[in-house]
Amino acid sequence: MADSINEKKKSDNNKNEQEEPEFNPKVEKIYKTTLRVMSLIIGIAIGAILIFPLFEIRILDIITQHLFRAGLLSLILVIFIEIFANKVKTLLSKTIKV
Repeated sequence: MADSINEKKKSDNNKNEQEEPEFNPKVEKIYKTTLRVMSLIIGIAIGAILIFPLFEIRILDIITQHLFRAGLLSLILVIFIEIFANKVKTLLSKTIKV
């Protein structure tokens, strides 16, 4: 009984490995770099949103508004890119023609 369960788990793992296609290292590098840059933008935006309002300067308030919008947009894009990772990587590989 336990052997059949282990075999089923192994076959499920093999199916998952087969469903995920391998991409060119160049595509993977571009994908990871893009996500890291977007994560950096989100981090800077959150830090600025927390710190800039303490100074009570109108220019910093305007900068904070723009950073908030940029951070929110980056966050939404990162979520969509992560959800559709395989499709994004396929699109990247077609775009750079690897």
